[in-house]
Amino acid sequence: MLKEAEEKKLINIEFSKEAVEKVWQGYAEKHNSKSSQTALSNVKIDLDDYNIKVSTPTLYVKEVVMQEVKLMEEIRDYFHREDLILSVDVDKEKFPEYEDVSVVKVRLSTKEIYQSMLQKNPVLEDFIKTLELKSSNSD
Repeated sequence: MLKEAEEKKLINIEFSKEAVEKVWQGYAEKHNSKSSQTALSNVKIDLDDYNIKVSTPTLYVKEVVMQEVKLMEEIRDYFHREDLILSVDVDKEKFPEYEDVSVVKVRLSTKEIYQSMLQKNPVLEDFIKTLELKSSNSD
C-alpha cells in the first residue's frame, strides 16, 4: 500500500484545463443518465491554481454537477491530487446561446387561446355549436 502511494507520486500528470476537460467529458459520456450527461456537457471549466471553477447556465445544471461526487473523485485519482477543489457557479453570461425558459413564456388570454385553436382547427367552431357550448368568441 505504501509502495502504491509512492508510485502515484512518481506518475506526474500535468494539471491543465484541457486534461480536466478530457476527464470531465469521459465521465459525462459514460454516465448512465442522459439528462446528467447533457447537464455535465453544458459547463465551462476554468482553473485557478488547484481550484476547478465550473460555470453553469442554470441552477439545475449546478445541482447536477454538485451531486456528482464520483466525478471529483475520478479527477483527483487521475491527477493523483487530493487537494483539488471544485467550485460551481451559475453564470448565464457565459452561455449566450442558452435560452432562458422563463423569458420565452408568453401568457395568452382565454380568448386568444380560443382564437388560436380555431385557426389550427376550424371544425372546432362546429363542434362547439353542435354541443351547444359557450364559446369565448361571444365575449
